[in-house]
Amino acid sequence: MAVFLLSLALSHAQNGAWVGDFWEHSAVVRELTRHPAHPQHPLYESPLPHAFYSPYALGVALAARAGRATSIDALAVAGIFNLLLLMLGIQCLSRALFPDSGAAFYALLFFPLLWGHSPPFFSGFLHWNGIGFNLPYPSTFALALLLFAWTAAIRVGQGHPLRWGTILTVLLALLYTTHLPTGVAASIGVACFVANAPAGKRAESGSIALFALAAAFLLACAWPYYSFWSLVWEESAKYHRFNIAMYVDVLPSHAAALIGLPALALRGRKNLRDPLLTTFGFLLLFYAAGDWTHRWGWGRVLPSMVLILQLATAGWVASTENRRWPWSRPTLVYAVAIGTTCVAMLIHFTPGMRRYLPKESNPSRRYDVLREHVGADSVVLADSLSSLQVPSYAGKVVATRPALAFIPDQSPRLAAVESFFTAGTPEKTRRDIFYRYDVEFLLIDRTRVPQSVVREIIALGRILVARRDLFLLAIDDQRPRSQNPNTTAPRATTPPAQANIVE
Repeated sequence: MAVFLLSLALSHAQNGAWVGDFWEHSAVVRELTRHPAHPQHPLYESPLPHAFYSPYALGVALAARAGRATSIDALAVAGIFNLLLLMLGIQCLSRALFPDSGAAFYALLFFPLLWGHSPPFFSGFLHWNGIGFNLPYPSTFALALLLFAWTAAIRVGQGHPLRWGTILTVLLALLYTTHLPTGVAASIGVACFVANAPAGKRAESGSIALFALAAAFLLACAWPYYSFWSLVWEESAKYHRFNIAMYVDVLPSHAAALIGLPALALRGRKNLRDPLLTTFGFLLLFYAAGDWTHRWGWGRVLPSMVLILQLATAGWVASTENRRWPWSRPTLVYAVAIGTTCVAMLIHFTPGMRRYLPKESNPSRRYDVLREHVGADSVVLADSLSSLQVPSYAGKVVATRPALAFIPDQSPRLAAVESFFTAGTPEKTRRDIFYRYDVEFLLIDRTRVPQSVVREIIALGRILVARRDLFLLAIDDQRPRSQNPNTTAPRATTPPAQANIVE
């Protein structure tokens, strides 16, 4: 099973078909590779921090710096590492939860399989159709850390509490600063796991866990790359409305995972403090509170809830397969239901598996030409979709996505980009955007910009590269550099470039 998953991950990484948040993470790694100690903003020409400056991103950046790799390639390799770490975490937690059973295999089988119809393509949702895209993300690394944190919480009650408490503190601090929703889920789970410790060790285990949670929070607040406190209490509000998808069509998109509910109930009959049952219950309350209070970002604990259901199912199957016949009728019915669900989900996900097949083209090389012409900190104006990819190759952009932490002028930036690439916008307005954001290059992706707009803006600069799919223009008529306090100074000099016309 592990070899099969690794082969899929390697094929997907080789294809380079990255989408969405991958490009923002890649830009973060690129900036940390250049300036590990004092990075600027990875997307904008600004000294403001970025919420993705995590220990995970820093580790990937240092590896890329040592290996002289691009941020794109470094993240692709990190995805393979995350998968290995995730599989090891599943093995460790399964052995701690279900001793003397083969539950680890079933957990590894179920975690990409037991989801539902059209599960979300968000980070952390590691179903068959999305696992290849999600592996390089910090959320995958954080999910692996969650498995180790829950294992450490179990070991705290079994012996060597000081050693395991120290490990737990480090894991939680990494979780908080790498992917906060997973850190919240891990914290709830830690509390529930230590509450299930043997009666004689429960007080000691609880004290150590409480100390680990408090120490981890203080360590997160001391993280120097951004203000963890501001991110939690102020900036996180910007992301809630974009996570409302966590509460849309939840049951159909996670229906197969619900097959684990009877397994949880059976564990509850034996032990009302069963950690999987209590963790799932508290996470469900937290998830529901996110909807009640319109803090939809809290819904990002959903993958952790699905993981618990998958683990419970794996534990039940592993414990049942060792029983001797005859099985009871309810046991047989439940076993058939699990098998049928797995077959149905395998058939459902099979069409999407073709994206893992090896391909000749590599979309991640699409904007390689920028490295030849654009300076490290030069500002490139491009449409909002292309702007998300540009900083992974070279330069900075004017605006990318609707929500970015620590950026006070995000809305005006997006409005400027939208106005520039709207047909009929006056030339003066477009040139004012050049001046306002110190634009040095204009990238026109002809697959995303209407031809009518291309005809209007193609004369605004000097053509450096012309291809069927894109134009790159140099903007030479710059006014003196603005005195915007959010910009860095001095800016790196743009390397000289000759026109490179390719039809």
